[in-house]
Amino acid sequence: MHNKDYFIEHGSSIATTLRLMKPFFGTGRTLVADSWFGSVRNATELMKKGLYNIMVVKTAHNFYPQELKSLSIPNRGDWVTYVGEYQGVKLFAVKLKDLKERMYIATASTSIEGEPRVTKHCGNIKRPQVASEYCTVSAAVDIHNHFRTGSIGLEDALRTKSGFVRQLCGILGFVMTNSYLTSLSFYNFNNPKKQDHLNYRMELPNRLISK
Repeated sequence: MHNKDYFIEHGSSIATTLRLMKPFFGTGRTLVADSWFGSVRNATELMKKGLYNIMVVKTAHNFYPQELKSLSIPNRGDWVTYVGEYQGVKLFAVKLKDLKERMYIATASTSIEGEPRVTKHCGNIKRPQVASEYCTVSAAVDIHNHFRTGSIGLEDALRTKSGFVRQLCGILGFVMTNSYLTSLSFYNFNNPKKQDHLNYRMELPNRLISK
């Protein structure tokens, strides 16, 4: 890890982000990332590389507006925005109150009101555009994780501690899930005959072998 690109200058979280996003440097794309990646420093370094970003901040509070961090927001659907600059990069921070408070750091999107969160018992909960966009993308990741591992991942079902085997199981899970979700795009989602995930996983090896 210590010999990998960017680690000495930035540490593990930022270095991992930069290595993953290196093929996209300078493209102006937007990275949406969870709290493992979320920090002011990470948002800044990505922007320096030509990448916008929206991230949740949970523990990496360095350089995050302390007034916003300590602020208590009483009502669901309310939020407070701070705009600032770090190392020459303009960013904005948002703290939103829903069931619990959530903090964002971003160089993309906006803090004006966006699509509300629709709830069964409390109606529509207002939220800023940056939160709406974050939740839309993160939901796609959750769907992928659900199909990939279900209640238990293959690596855990095998009860293996081998790093190689666990990584291989993870790769197989990614490939299977990506192929299944891709196949859904060729079906009408209202078609009652569309194949469910379990049958797809059972049929795919037979199809590959028969080819």
